[in-house]
Amino acid sequence: MPVEIFVGHNPEGQPLSPDYSHEMTSLIEIVKRLWVAFHHHPPYYAVVANLAEHSADMIVISERGIGVMELKHYYGRVSCRTDGAWYAGPKRMIAGVEGRGFKNPHEQVQAYAEQIRQKLITPPPWQDPWLPGKTIEWPDFKFHTAVCFTHPDADLSEFDEQLRKRCRPITLPWEDFSVLTIDQVPGWAMSLRFEAGGERASGFNRYRVTPTQIKRFLGELFSLSHWSEIEELMPTGEPFAYLTLVDKERELQVFGLNQDLITLGRDPSSCEISLPERLFLVSRNHARVFRTVEGVFLEDLNSTNGTFLEGKRIRRAKLEHGQRIILGRARPDEGTAEFEVSFEVDEISTLEATKKLSVGK
Repeated sequence: MPVEIFVGHNPEGQPLSPDYSHEMTSLIEIVKRLWVAFHHHPPYYAVVANLAEHSADMIVISERGIGVMELKHYYGRVSCRTDGAWYAGPKRMIAGVEGRGFKNPHEQVQAYAEQIRQKLITPPPWQDPWLPGKTIEWPDFKFHTAVCFTHPDADLSEFDEQLRKRCRPITLPWEDFSVLTIDQVPGWAMSLRFEAGGERASGFNRYRVTPTQIKRFLGELFSLSHWSEIEELMPTGEPFAYLTLVDKERELQVFGLNQDLITLGRDPSSCEISLPERLFLVSRNHARVFRTVEGVFLEDLNSTNGTFLEGKRIRRAKLEHGQRIILGRARPDEGTAEFEVSFEVDEISTLEATKKLSVGK
């Protein structure tokens, strides 16, 4: 399984779920995005939530790198001041728990990451959880840190520039720091590198670990367990969207899209949704529908007669519920293929005279 999810334990050894509903919702949304992005493909990713002993909200470890993330659920315009404090609107952000406050969320996640890093780079003499039998140049061994704003109304439009010009955070030599939204987390996770930042000497040996090594040192160094309740919420093979083919000469056909990439056209050997030859304005490989963490998209594949969404010719566009797709011309005509987009299962189930087809099954 390329993505595995773990949760930290409290002092009694029980799984430590988030205290607040918005924290749980944010964790689920982030993990879902990581799952969708990576669970079909290597490399391996371990996601650790609520590491109580080091107060970290989330750790992501891949075969190539490690990152520590702090989640903040503030809304409004995010800004910083010359004294280092961060604000959301007029409200100063709280960083850290009572009795152990930090000036801002960056200093908070930096401190948590330093604790974890020290635990990993100073194992007992008989134990090297990373690369047994190999010499590691610890000054080159990097951690990524990030503060992720989880509220949809957090305005970060000017924050990056403020960080660079007004209150540039002080990063440590081992650190690569980022400010993220939930949608940016998969890209951040993909970029994790143990040797991030700095110049590369000739012949530099890039560090890489195996899934077995990751699981071993997680089990030996931290108190964790599989987070089964959140794993059950991850996407399955069930359709994530539906295309209804409107064809006057045949019954309605509903295609359930359960693959992340679906090709539409008249070539049955290469198209998951194969259309009849009488729809002559449709190219052999006309268009494709694909899913990313940002949504479901329609893309034209350099077709002869074009792909149209709501009457407008497109190269690539995000799909919304209820939209109409026409392959071949802007309006339905002889030789074109017309589809209706749906993301609602209940509406699909009420269609009469419908033949349901699950793509790929």
